[in-house]
Amino acid sequence: MPSRIEIIQDDILNLPVQAIVLPSTPTLKPETAEQQAIYAQAGPKLAQECAHVASCPIGQARITRGYDLGANFIIHAVGPVWGGGEADEDQQLASCYSQIFELVKSFEIASIAIPPISTDEKGFPPQRAAHIAMKELISHLKENPNIGRIILCCDDEASIQTYEAAFDKCTS
Repeated sequence: MPSRIEIIQDDILNLPVQAIVLPSTPTLKPETAEQQAIYAQAGPKLAQECAHVASCPIGQARITRGYDLGANFIIHAVGPVWGGGEADEDQQLASCYSQIFELVKSFEIASIAIPPISTDEKGFPPQRAAHIAMKELISHLKENPNIGRIILCCDDEASIQTYEAAFDKCTS
């Protein structure tokens, strides 16, 4: 695995990176426990900023400041809800990751932590999502040598193994 990519199990809020990715909703309002925890730790200014940010369609991402987080930025990424694969979910998820890396490039972010997107409450099959994520990640690393560190932040060992298998498949 390239030294710029790490796959670990940790709380994304503990990681020393310039930006974290927050799987979000189009309104950028915190609905899940993970979203609420990040908003709480970032402080009230995050909600105030998000109230002024344009809504974020599925497959896109928006960036805000990190406020009281250790990270300077939060990239709010809206992944698709899995509907069986017949509604362009793969393309929407790939677009979501592509948008993340476009923001990373635009804001000259050198380190980022990314959790799985769309796999939990949105039901995207984890192996399929990991393959899409890894394919986009590897492609954007080749195009942007300024990214020094990408951490794929997982909740459990099964997710780590899924990402490692996706990496092996994308690089073989």
